Amino acid sequence: MITAHLDSTAAFSDHFEPHADIAPGRDDDASGVAAVLAVASVMKKLATTKPPKRSIRFVLFNAEEHGLIGSKAYARGQAAKKAPIVGVYQMDMIGYNVNPPRSFEVHVGYLPSH
Repeated sequence: MITAHLDSTAAFSDHFEPHADIAPGRDDDASGVAAVLAVASVMKKLATTKPPKRSIRFVLFNAEEHGLIGSKAYARGQAAKKAPIVGVYQMDMIGYNVNPPRSFEVHVGYLPSH
């Protein structure tokens, strides 16, 4: 799965300034949504010459700012179906760090499902 989330509630945060932060969703999480769509486009082209060995799902979640509601609902549904999900690459706020030094983190691991 290649995922990101759609919603942004940054405009309701205490530090939001409408004149300086006119589009709080551009990082949280338009950057992730754009990346998911870009990967989907590339994967579609690659699949015409060599189909992937596994299915790849491109998933955009909603209501994440209110307690990961969308992703949790999706995960519960997939668990109920016993869907064989091998891995998830979640791209949240990937365009966020604009100040030097530019650094990025990749968190690898898993949490047991309950």
